Amino acid sequence: MSEDQIGTKTEWMKQTNGGHIFYNFHELNGYFKNAITYIKTAFEQGDEVLFIENERLWSSLKEKLVMCLSTAQLRKVCYINNFDFYCMNGDFESATILAYFNKTQDDFTKKNSSFRTWAHVEWGCQEDIDIKISEYERIVDVTLCKSGLISVCAYDACRVSPTLEAILKRFHNFLLYDNERLIHSKEYSGF
Repeated sequence: MSEDQIGTKTEWMKQTNGGHIFYNFHELNGYFKNAITYIKTAFEQGDEVLFIENERLWSSLKEKLVMCLSTAQLRKVCYINNFDFYCMNGDFESATILAYFNKTQDDFTKKNSSFRTWAHVEWGCQEDIDIKISEYERIVDVTLCKSGLISVCAYDACRVSPTLEAILKRFHNFLLYDNERLIHSKEYSGF
């Protein structure tokens, strides 16, 4: 993934209606590289970053970020534990997740800061998870289009069934993979 491409595409997204990016990652080296590029590009374009990740991966990523970002830049990355974010009340429920996001968005607004998000979406064992994720991503897509935010929704490919992958491609207008370019989703159905 070239920094130039992420920079060009996200600059275009920032000038238009934002972007909802589905990232179906297969390996961690590519994941970390793309996350670092996304964060650096955000700073170059004047944005802070809300990074929603599990503790284990955040710890590894933060070690890499310390080596390539200044202390001032590191302070512009707001970390939230993804378990707290997605499973606050014990399971994956759209209304709870969106309320948490809206509160967090208000915090950035109060600071008069523009921001973008990177969210590693995870869930526990739940029935009908494809339906719950589909509903959540549909609502998020509408919200992002209205607000003009840029957001990466990262999913571990080993947890994503072919059915869920097809659903996710319908609700994200861009696709990002470990070793591919950031591209428009042909399957995107819009909100």
